[in-house]
Amino acid sequence: METSSMLSSLNEECKSDNYIEPHYKEWYRVAVDTLIEHGLEAYQEFLAKERVADFLAEEEINYILKNVQKVAQSAAHGTDNSYDDTSSSGTYWPIESDVEAPNLDLGWPYVMPGLLGGTHIDLLFHPPRAHLLTIKETIRKMIKEARKVIIFLF
Repeated sequence: METSSMLSSLNEECKSDNYIEPHYKEWYRVAVDTLIEHGLEAYQEFLAKERVADFLAEEEINYILKNVQKVAQSAAHGTDNSYDDTSSSGTYWPIESDVEAPNLDLGWPYVMPGLLGGTHIDLLFHPPRAHLLTIKETIRKMIKEARKVIIFLF
């Protein structure tokens, strides 16, 4: 027998009128980084500077501040096991990844001349106009629909 929770996940009509689709904003990440790295006062200054509303409840802020654990770097990397303040959630260390990078052929794909069509241009606006996707959503959709992706290394 299905529970109402199971049914609500199967049926889109069961969503509350107050339900807000999850979305990502870069300043969310930067604000939380600021809270973790520099404290509550710096977090509030960041929100004021960016002119955005506080998106965390007081309980959430207290929980984050109480439970944050700064990761120590290992001695194998030539450090003294102290936290590196230059790291944040926006920092990526590919050499220290625990997953092997895939061996990708980064050359140009073979293009059959007969399949080349006309140029296609999409004009995107931020913020998006009525009934249009945001730029990030459009890019995600294009990547999902792509037959080949070419990576440029700079």
